[in-house]
Amino acid sequence: LNADLPEESDEELAFRMSNVFDIMCSPKHVKNSLKKRNGKLDAIDIAFVLRKIKAPKSYIASASEILWEVNDSGLSYLSKDSLISSCTRIIHNQRAGVVSDPIRLLNVIDFVSKDPQLTGEISARDCVLLIHSRFGGKVKSVTLRNLFINNHQAGQSRIR
Repeated sequence: LNADLPEESDEELAFRMSNVFDIMCSPKHVKNSLKKRNGKLDAIDIAFVLRKIKAPKSYIASASEILWEVNDSGLSYLSKDSLISSCTRIIHNQRAGVVSDPIRLLNVIDFVSKDPQLTGEISARDCVLLIHSRFGGKVKSVTLRNLFINNHQAGQSRIR
């Protein structure tokens, strides 16, 4: 991992979060298509995406709680602006060494940004880029290199 990789700017982060919001708010998961794109990310949307990307059952069962953790408005949904604001705050806090913020929704959003088709897999390269983007220079390159060398030797080039 090259420590000289640039960190994602706030504008790049907002653009990425906006794209992921649109993917996650898709009405495809409602059989009769009564749900329209309403500009709201709710627990139903989150649970659907979690099932599609093969998330742990504990994440799927906690979709409402995952939403609640970052929802400052007290409503049962997040708007695009609320999502971007919450994720930007969490990432800034992480880079500053504050780890008390909830990160489960951010984990999902990061994964979906690299898996927009919701297949449940991303490449090892994308995984490293996500980790670097999230934690910047604080990530130890030796640890990452060992992780991915061991995965590659085991015949895996994709992360689940």
